[in-house]
Amino acid sequence: MTVTAAPPALESWQRLVEPYKRADAIVALGHLAAGLALLAVFWAAMAAAYALPYGPLWGLLLAVPAGMMQVKLFTIQHDCGHGALFNQGWANDLVGRLLCPLVLTPYTQWAREHAKHHATSGHLDFRGIGDVDTWTVREYRAATAWRRFWYRVLRHPLFLFGPGASGYFLIKQRFVWYQAGRRESWLSVWSTNLALAAFVAAGCWSLGAGRFFWLWLPSTAVASGFGTWIFYIGHQYPSTYWEKDEDWDFFEASMRGSSFYRAGTLVDWITCNIGYHHLHHLCSRIPFYNLPRCLAENRAFQVKPLGLRESLSCAFLALWDEDAKRLVRF
Repeated sequence: MTVTAAPPALESWQRLVEPYKRADAIVALGHLAAGLALLAVFWAAMAAAYALPYGPLWGLLLAVPAGMMQVKLFTIQHDCGHGALFNQGWANDLVGRLLCPLVLTPYTQWAREHAKHHATSGHLDFRGIGDVDTWTVREYRAATAWRRFWYRVLRHPLFLFGPGASGYFLIKQRFVWYQAGRRESWLSVWSTNLALAAFVAAGCWSLGAGRFFWLWLPSTAVASGFGTWIFYIGHQYPSTYWEKDEDWDFFEASMRGSSFYRAGTLVDWITCNIGYHHLHHLCSRIPFYNLPRCLAENRAFQVKPLGLRESLSCAFLALWDEDAKRLVRF
């Protein structure tokens, strides 16, 4: 991922992004309503299919679009966490918290951890905070055979986008693990857990436990896997950016260390333009629906896109080569 124009000065690029920070509540609510409505339609269709001949089999196909809508709602919550979806802070917080049980994510804890990710992305000394665990080649060579084995397991696509992704949302997010000394973290996690428990209980009561878990778990697994892939490809590609403290630069980390992922218009709509990841990392206060216009109108932010076909091979990247300045396979 290479910048096609000379990096502007700090005050220059901040001035360029300023006009695009203004939120539009009508557009935001339109995306929110569409995501909620389509998720309800797909889940209702799955529930109806369950009672039909072979319905429990072919009805599972609907878990894919249902999971996609959960991803859309998660990315909307993500924009709320940046204070970007609406102009009013209370509106961002209200929507972000109301979406918690549907996206299985405690709003406040995740938003704080994700803000740390934005502030340190591409910084070798801050790996592991809100990103996919990435070792350097030297660290891998110096590790024990047992640690190498587990790192290989964790980085394998079948685990990373399967049990690893589902485990993150279903299990890890149920605990206070970031800034555990803050009361807000505990309130965020346990209010989410209570809301999720109420949602599951209501689903089991209205549909029956078998039917509810049959539709909820597969769609959540699809959402977890696809959502993890979208987050992964935002930073994990051969020419990405990692530097130590003395060489780390925020603009370079945003432009070179975050991809411009072009997987198609439908994917952009589902993921709320998160594929414009380099621009999102540069200024997370730009609402997702303003990112395409900001990029189109500013040559300084235009970078080489990462296409769908090219991105598939990135699933097997695993180590940062500090000498070659590239992400490589094992």
